[in-house]
Amino acid sequence: MTAELVQLSMFDLETLEGTVRTGLKSFIEVGDALTKIREGNGFKLRGFDSFDNYVEKTFGFSVRHGQRLIAAAETARHIERLTGETPANESVTREINRVAFSPAAVQEVQTELKKTGSSIGTAGAKAVAKVVTSVLNKESPLPPSLSPGPAKPSDSKPATTKPTAQFIPEQPMPEVITMPGSEFCPSCGLIPDAYTRQGHTWRCGECGGKVILSVSSEALNG
Repeated sequence: MTAELVQLSMFDLETLEGTVRTGLKSFIEVGDALTKIREGNGFKLRGFDSFDNYVEKTFGFSVRHGQRLIAAAETARHIERLTGETPANESVTREINRVAFSPAAVQEVQTELKKTGSSIGTAGAKAVAKVVTSVLNKESPLPPSLSPGPAKPSDSKPATTKPTAQFIPEQPMPEVITMPGSEFCPSCGLIPDAYTRQGHTWRCGECGGKVILSVSSEALNG
């Protein structure tokens, strides 16, 4: 059951706006404040008819950046529930976001980082990006039909016939899964209408970025 949204008062709005402007303790508080303003229709108290216009006029940054902050806060809390640690900053969160919907992948990232003496809570964005990319590559191998086979011994005899063109199997048409309106993309932080599958790889319908989904298309569309 969805919790009933509470209309903000002007005092609540001013407090949340202060959090966004100063950042206070962390990017998580900024993302949480923006979420509460959006869901509580706080922007209407300033005379705006949309959250997008409100963000641009009030805080001076783009709606896309605001969406990233909201997504980063959601991802950071999700990662904390899975690992007990919060990503150090927004840049780290953006990298770990690429595997956020696969608990197994998140745990693998944490395990690999700990081998280097760091963790999701202490590592920098560059180190996390390297490990996440490695995990993604392992999760999305080439299809068997396209994987290179064992090397064949060379034939010392000259070829007497013209070699035939290699047959490459036709790839399956992309499968599309429609996402609930609250699910954001782990790659770009936006909320796509759908994810598509190309071969063994899932991609965001908004940015085309490669992602890992830990649930089936039947579950998402059911």
